[in-house]
Amino acid sequence: MADDIAPSASDALGNAGPLPTIDWNGTTYPVATPTPLVLKAVEQMVCRLAWDNVQALKGAFGPAEWADLKAETVTAIQARKWAFAQPLFNEALSGPDGNTLILWGCLAARTPGVTLEQVRRMQVEAASDCEFALAAVRLDFFSVGSGTLPVSPEQRAAMLAAAALAMG
Repeated sequence: MADDIAPSASDALGNAGPLPTIDWNGTTYPVATPTPLVLKAVEQMVCRLAWDNVQALKGAFGPAEWADLKAETVTAIQARKWAFAQPLFNEALSGPDGNTLILWGCLAARTPGVTLEQVRRMQVEAASDCEFALAAVRLDFFSVGSGTLPVSPEQRAAMLAAAALAMG
């Protein structure tokens, strides 16, 4: 599919040109073109979500089991398993919030402070605008990562599988 994509002025202009927008709650939100900074924001959010998820499980396990789970999460965070094409990243982007994370990253680049919860609500209440924005930026999001970061063939295959699921 990537071979079928025609170059456009948008490729040259990036965020300097017109951007897709989402009209929601009386405000127009510009959706940034994916850049390494957008990718970094999503990576950091995946990292944060991994931490928040383990913290939410604190009362569901005994102290020893929870300490082990927390230690595993700390090890994964320190090993950067949340980075592009790594297991936590691929898991997050192929999960139910995959599109939400991509859209959040592109929105947060132009509207600092926008939250995942707001983006989830946008996807329900301004579904058409969100679908259009995702169609416009999703491939670029994965291209930015695979084009700017060292990615092994195995990582690239996992990333493309995550992309296919996210595009669902």
